[in-house]
Amino acid sequence: MATPFRRALAVGAAVAASGMLAFGFYRTRKQRAQVRRITVAFAGSERPARQRALDDLAGRADMSAPDGRADAARAVCALLRESVNGAYTALATREDFAPDDAPPRFDALASDLRRRYDVETRRNRETAPAPALPRDAREPGYLVVTVLVGLDEARPFDDRVYDRAALRAALDALVPTRCGLAALEVIWSPSVDEDRMAADALAAHYPELVPLRDGSAR
Repeated sequence: MATPFRRALAVGAAVAASGMLAFGFYRTRKQRAQVRRITVAFAGSERPARQRALDDLAGRADMSAPDGRADAARAVCALLRESVNGAYTALATREDFAPDDAPPRFDALASDLRRRYDVETRRNRETAPAPALPRDAREPGYLVVTVLVGLDEARPFDDRVYDRAALRAALDALVPTRCGLAALEVIWSPSVDEDRMAADALAAHYPELVPLRDGSAR
């Protein structure tokens, strides 16, 4: 089953984009599967450039095979790592499951994240016009990016993200070296420069994110 990249209109006028949802978890009674998530909220004037970079990746990523999904995830993580100085809040999680339980859990997490937005405007290389949005230049707003991955095998992963150094380390380790991904979902909001996600909208949509200890990006 595969659901490709997508963008959606968030409740409260935040536009989001989400990546492919694809299951391929290997079933074996001797093995545990794993679902990992990193979500980062960025602040600052570089938001439009990050939006364009994510949109470009969505249009050219090969999501049809485990190696392609891993390459796409690594590309997103590299982009986020370059932008860590602008990170405001973040969250990393890791959950281990029996192989049969991993796909439903991944699906539930991805569905929860997608339900925070309403209108789909992108699927991989297919695009649809974004709804008309009033431009509000009073504040640059926040950009929230989530990378959700599924692994066929449970592996060590430090999900203690409390400052930017820990966030860099988590981004570096999210996709194991020389490992394909059974599942990948990438979600970002907003996805157009005309939209703005204010602090109250960020708190409403992502109450689970925690501030990074080494200062707040603005």
